[in-house]
This record gives sequence, C-alpha cells and structure tokens, in this order.
Amino acid sequence: MIEPSERSKAIRLNYSIKSNYYGMIYEYDLIDAGLSIIKKYELVNDIQFIKELERMKNKVEKHKTISKIPFLAAKITKCLKDVLRDLYISNEIMPEEIISVKRDAVFLFRQIDKLTDNEYIKFRLANSYTGFTCYNNLEFFLSNSKIDIKGNPDIDSDNVLILFITRMFYLLSKKKYELALEESIEFKKDYLEFNIEDIRIYRTIDSRYTYIMNYSADESFGITDDEYARNNINQLNIMFNYNTIIIPTINYIYENFLREKNIRIGKNKFNKR
Repeated sequence: MIEPSERSKAIRLNYSIKSNYYGMIYEYDLIDAGLSIIKKYELVNDIQFIKELERMKNKVEKHKTISKIPFLAAKITKCLKDVLRDLYISNEIMPEEIISVKRDAVFLFRQIDKLTDNEYIKFRLANSYTGFTCYNNLEFFLSNSKIDIKGNPDIDSDNVLILFITRMFYLLSKKKYELALEESIEFKKDYLEFNIEDIRIYRTIDSRYTYIMNYSADESFGITDDEYARNNINQLNIMFNYNTIIIPTINYIYENFLREKNIRIGKNKFNKR
C-alpha cells in the first residue's frame, strides 16, 4: 500500500482538541512573511535582492525565490518561531487556545488585538471559521456551507467527497442530525455502488490525492489519471476513503443523533458494506 507523503508533517495540529469542533476559529497570518522577517532580522545585505522581492506581488513567487536560497530559507524558518512566540506572549495566548499552526499562520479559538511588533512584523486577521474537523492529517476549516482544506492544496474543492463533508458538518452545525444521518447513509450506498458520476470521489483524501488501483490481492499502485481510473473502475480500491472518512463521519452523526434523542449509544451498525 502507498504511504502518505511527508507533506502532512508540515501541519502542526494541537492534538489535545477534539477532532470535531463547532465554534469560532480565527486565522491570523504574518503579512509578507519572508520579506518581513528578512527586514526585521537583517538577514540580507543585498539591497537589490530586497527590492526585487518588494516588486513581486505574488506571494508564491516570493516564496519560490527565497526557497532557491536554502540557508536564507532556513534562517527565516528559525526566526519565524521567534516571531510567533512574541505574538503569543504579547497577546497572552495559552497553548490550549491554539488549534493549529501553518508556517506563518496561526489558528486560534479567540480574537487578539496586538498584531504589530515593529514596522516590519504585522499580523492580520485573514479568515474566521465556524467549525473544524480533521481527516488523514488534513484539516478542514468550516465557514457556514464552505470549507477550507489545509494540508494539500491539490485537492479539488468541488470533489464530491469534499462536498459531502461540507454538507454533513453544515447540517450538524444546524443540529439537523436526522437529516444528516439519512443523507450520509444514502451517500454511503451510492459510493459503494459506484453511483456517483464524478470519478474523483475515489481519489484518496489525504496528502497523496491519488487513485489506488489493485494490481493483485497483495499489491496496489497509485495513479492520478482520471480517465484511466474511470476505464478501470473494477480495479479501483475505494476502501481508504470509506474507512477513514465516510464511516467515521456517519458514526459521528449517529452519536449526535442518539444524544439528541437521549438514547444510550450502543454498537453502531454502519461499518458493514
């Protein structure tokens, strides 16, 4: 079986929190992080290089330019830890108030107001969310009926499985447990019976985002070709998403449904194909 890539290790998640959370979450990021840190800590003496970075409007382009200089990228990463530490201290942020950290962005359970260190270091409120869930080392930040995926930018936001997750947690946030249970069980059936037209639903929702094809009883390989997967659908191994996303989601909905009905939670019956 193919293992998830190292990309997932870029995520630093506070594992003391529950895997599903409803309530306000605030994302703060450092404005122009690389250039800001270079200026504050005087990491570069080359004025022309700094001016070149200043002229770049695209954040990704700046990141790629800095990444081409390994020793500079390493220094920025080290200094970023100090910048985040200063942010925590100035706002008296406790560890349990941090839900996650993504390089130059921090996700908090509360708002903060001290966002500026000096003329270079300035944080901003980038986004606010109404809920959070986590699957396969990917983080899903919910905002009403929309979702923001952290951990793999290649995952299509219109993948039917992503839309399913979004829909279920939206219904849960509205406490529509019975409707969520009905829709999730029907979705499970359609998934297993290949009734969903968009083949991308069978890509693994993790750092790989590939199709797992069965080569033999003991061997499998990953591909990214949608057409190949569609034409060889009988070889598709669809159980990864089923076991790590669909069933856990249904079970979570079921627990909330029973809790709402004040029924004692027993062994669930949804893990059967």
